[in-house]
Amino acid sequence: WDAEDFEPSVPVVPQGTDRWEGGDEDDDVKDNWDDEDDDDTKDEATKVTAVEKKKKRTLADILKEKEEKKKREIEERKAREEAAKKDMTPEELAAEKLRQQKLAEEGDLELAKDMFGM
Repeated sequence: WDAEDFEPSVPVVPQGTDRWEGGDEDDDVKDNWDDEDDDDTKDEATKVTAVEKKKKRTLADILKEKEEKKKREIEERKAREEAAKKDMTPEELAAEKLRQQKLAEEGDLELAKDMFGM
């Protein structure tokens, strides 16, 4: 700051271009965007879409399939539980009944706690 003989250099500004680097590479832009290309890209696109088409199912069909699947799962689970109950002794049946009752009571207690904000 104190030197009187210091002169700042003048910044160099490039002259004659208003494009960024590589901006002039896209000069093959069409005048009208609606004009069709003469390339084979259109044919390739139609081939790809023809392959991708799937059989569309209605929402009702999809829901019906889900309900049927759910019913089958429930029936299978019930069948397994009944088969397991048939193999149990009376003591095991009583223990299972007590266990189910205890689970129901714990669920009721949790529900009551949530309801009263405890």
